[in-house]
Amino acid sequence: QDPARTIALAQSPAGDPMPAQGHACAAWDETSLYLAIRIVLPKGAKAVGGAKWGAGDGVEVSFQDASGKTAGPIFLVWGDAAGRCESGPYGGASPAQVQTLEKSITYAAGIGTGEWTCEWRIPFAAAGVTPTPGQRLRLNVAVHQSASDLWAAWLATGEALYRVERAGELILGR
Repeated sequence: QDPARTIALAQSPAGDPMPAQGHACAAWDETSLYLAIRIVLPKGAKAVGGAKWGAGDGVEVSFQDASGKTAGPIFLVWGDAAGRCESGPYGGASPAQVQTLEKSITYAAGIGTGEWTCEWRIPFAAAGVTPTPGQRLRLNVAVHQSASDLWAAWLATGEALYRVERAGELILGR
């Protein structure tokens, strides 16, 4: 509810500013990263799930542990408005890492009037992350809106939106 504690999903994939298509906020504890995202729908549009990645209304979350001398793999997950969630091997994670993460995520979505929301619980251990205060995770959040076939992101990367080395950072606070 507090705009100062959220990120706006208000950039096109090319980096052009656009009206916010949604907002996201994050929290963490010793076991998991939590994300809550509210997506605004165009007037009269209804949110729809998609049978495959990037089809229908959905949110793409990508993150990477950048705390070591070498960064870990980029993990990429997709959740749709119908409550379906999956992970993909697009950021260098092995098939086994992708499968482990996908099985461990808790995801829920709800459709309201003029909006839909989703919540994620992403266990750190499933991504090989040992969280500590001050740790930096590279992060990006993007939303696909099917009514207008529109993508909006927290930060454009100049290439695929999951390329988090060119996106933002989430610093784990105390």
